[in-house]
Amino acid sequence: TADSIALNANVSSTGSVNLEPTTPARPIVLGAAGGAGDFALDIFELSKLVNGFSGMTIGRDSGQHTITVNAVTFLDPVTIRTPSGGAIAVNGNITGVDDASITLDGSGATTTLNADIVTSSTGITISDSVVIPDGKSVLISTDSGVGDINISGTINGTAGGGIEDLTLTSG
Repeated sequence: TADSIALNANVSSTGSVNLEPTTPARPIVLGAAGGAGDFALDIFELSKLVNGFSGMTIGRDSGQHTITVNAVTFLDPVTIRTPSGGAIAVNGNITGVDDASITLDGSGATTTLNADIVTSSTGITISDSVVIPDGKSVLISTDSGVGDINISGTINGTAGGGIEDLTLTSG
C-alpha cells in the first residue's frame, strides 16, 4: 500500500497480491504511465507480476478511484475495484490468459467499456452498471471455454446517435 508504485524486478508468489494506493480516491492507471499523482502500473511493471498468483487485486476495498484501464494482459485472476465511488473506464482491451479471470468491481456509478474483455475459458464479472459509448462495438468473451459472464448492473448505450453493440460470448 502506497500512493505510487514502481515494479522494477519480478514479483512472484502462489498467494494473492493486493496493489492499492494509500489514498482511497487516488486515480489508478493500468497499462500506461499515468500522470503525476496517479497510482500507475504500465505494461513493463505489469509484466513483472510473474504468473502463479492465486489472485491479484488492484484498488482499495474502500476505493473511490477513477480507474483507467488501457490494453493489458493478465496471467492470473484479477479484481480491479473501486467499490465506494469513482468509476472504471476500459479504454484498451483487457485479456486474461492461462487461469486469469477478470472481475471489475465498481460502485454502481458505471463502468464504461470502450474496448473488449476476453479470457481463455475463465469467468468475467462486472459488478457495476455498464455503459457502451456512442458508436462503439464491444465484445465480452470467455472464448470457447466454460467461463461465465456476469454483469450485475444495468447495460446502457448513449444518446449520441451512433449504434452501440455489445456481444457476449460464453462457453
